[in-house]
Amino acid sequence: MKTNFTLVTKAVFVILFTFASATSFSKHIFTSGSPIINLTANADSNSLVINWNILPNTSTNYCEVQASEDGITFTTIGFVMGADPKQTNNTFTFKQSLKKIKPGKVFFRVLNITTTDNAVASNVVKVNQ
Repeated sequence: MKTNFTLVTKAVFVILFTFASATSFSKHIFTSGSPIINLTANADSNSLVINWNILPNTSTNYCEVQASEDGITFTTIGFVMGADPKQTNNTFTFKQSLKKIKPGKVFFRVLNITTTDNAVASNVVKVNQ
């Protein structure tokens, strides 16, 4: 049983690494016409919570949550899978412990990755830590 678990764990790691590597080198990130609206980021004593909506009829494959120290150069800190096409809910939430976020990373944005692998960036929001 432990061997099967180890193999599955390694397979999941390889898939996630491949997925993250492929998205980290996106050819072009569009900054206008973003379907992401109502983006908010709030920090309390323990966690960061980022909420947003995506306009209806948007072909979202997944979203990348990104952080920045300067509001210009961003790195991905997490992924949120796209909505279930059978559902009408277009509200998304990303929550992470503040312990996992490098101090000083106070700017955040969300990339909407479409089903055709285009990346469209939201506006940038600032959080005071």
